[in-house]
Amino acid sequence: MVRLYQYGFKIFAIGFITVCFLASCEPKRSKEENTDIYNRKIDKIQAKISPDSIETNIRQLTKFYTRHTASDTVSDTSGIGAARRWIYDQFKRYQDQSDGRLHVRYTKFSPSNPTNLDDQSELVNVLAFLPGTQLESKDRMYLVTAHYDSRVSDI
Repeated sequence: MVRLYQYGFKIFAIGFITVCFLASCEPKRSKEENTDIYNRKIDKIQAKISPDSIETNIRQLTKFYTRHTASDTVSDTSGIGAARRWIYDQFKRYQDQSDGRLHVRYTKFSPSNPTNLDDQSELVNVLAFLPGTQLESKDRMYLVTAHYDSRVSDI
């Protein structure tokens, strides 16, 4: 079970790191300048990654007891609703660090094939996207996605 959480959170952590990196990129420099700047920024980001910080985030996600798709959506301490709000707040912290360039929102949808869910179930994803700023990437959008739900038999 811990291995599953670690795998899921590694994807989540890599997404956060990618968003932070992209949010900090400055436009309109020569290719060589950008390479040097990006390499320094990547080194700085990598220096902040530690097994302890990854473990801290995994432990935080496990504190919600379950993240089963059909679990509590209202509680602030347990269930998928508490987990999604925590993830949203984490993305909002990165939004502040990106000078507002990172956009964060919830997206709601109903499952097309609601296996083991109430027919009226509404599912919610946390979405963060970063529009490109460089001339060659002005029409690009960088998305980071990962699953944060868990599917266990005991909700």
